[in-house]
Amino acid sequence: MIQTSTIEGEISVFIPLKLKKRGGRKMILAPQGVQPASEDSSVDLTLLKALVKAHLWQRQLKSGKCCGMKELCERYDVTAKYAQLILRLNFLAPKLKEAILFGEQPRHLKLADLMNNVPVLWSEQQEVFGLEVLGSNENIEVFHKQ
Repeated sequence: MIQTSTIEGEISVFIPLKLKKRGGRKMILAPQGVQPASEDSSVDLTLLKALVKAHLWQRQLKSGKCCGMKELCERYDVTAKYAQLILRLNFLAPKLKEAILFGEQPRHLKLADLMNNVPVLWSEQQEVFGLEVLGSNENIEVFHKQ
């Protein structure tokens, strides 16, 4: 079951899942009682890990666990440029993040695409990256543009 909670104006989403290796490939398994994504979907672990890093790093900066970019870069052994690019992922459209989480992102979408010249407006991001979103927040359906 996907759980959400709001603390101090932040929305946290907990998605129970299991990582398992099958034939040398890492697979994300849906929890019991949850329909797995369609066979056409494929969770891109590179994109997923980048989103997780972005949220983790922002949380650490916001909470004071890292006192600034310099400390963050030293802690994770990354350059300031890379850290800035990853942190920008926090500003992706929620629908785009959700598509990545569930493996419903367009197949052509790569991490490099999300790190360069991303539009500020969420609607423009969805258009640029080939997502059409229909429905309300309670019932979201993600479709790929043909």
